[in-house]
Amino acid sequence: MLTRVNTLLAPVQAALRLEGIPVQNRDGTRFLERTGVAAALAWMQLAVSQEQLAGGDIMRAARRPTRGLSPRVIEWMGEQNDVSGLERLAGRISDEKTAAKVLAFAQDLARIRARSADASSAAILESIRTESGLDQSMRALDAAHHGRNSAAHSDDLRALVALGHLHPDARTFHTWSAKSSDQTTQITGDACDRPPSQRLEWPHVIIYDASSGIFPID
Repeated sequence: MLTRVNTLLAPVQAALRLEGIPVQNRDGTRFLERTGVAAALAWMQLAVSQEQLAGGDIMRAARRPTRGLSPRVIEWMGEQNDVSGLERLAGRISDEKTAAKVLAFAQDLARIRARSADASSAAILESIRTESGLDQSMRALDAAHHGRNSAAHSDDLRALVALGHLHPDARTFHTWSAKSSDQTTQITGDACDRPPSQRLEWPHVIIYDASSGIFPID
């Protein structure tokens, strides 16, 4: 199967496993650790949490999309456990620009939490991708790179939204996606023995996600 970057195959691999079809996962959980994916998952955890917000998720979300906050301020944000706490923190910060940025983060988080009630995984992830500014931030990172994988960060978010369609329950999506990415089913038989130099000799090749504006191969 061909696609523009390997991470776009994450939902394909998960779908094949759901059908009991053996696959080889070349990236494993590394997909979930990529810059945009980790940030989106942190936002999602914050969006659906019914308990205290995790400080680690707050810090990851505060870094992406970039808001120009200092590491110290992000640490303060990570010490809060709800939106109200973030709003109070903004009120205690003497620097007006920094206070406005923290307050804006709290407002963005409150809006996404309100829209996430009873929403599916894919709907929440798409909202995070487009409304939080995360997609724009990833496009900025992509613009700094040139070559075959110049759209890799944006593609990561596309793959994550597609993965969300396979597991609609947003409250368990993080755990499910980690298990799905980590579970590698080995390919056996002649296909497993085929050397990399012969990868062009497969009898069937599928080009995945050949959508408008997407060019998987040159």
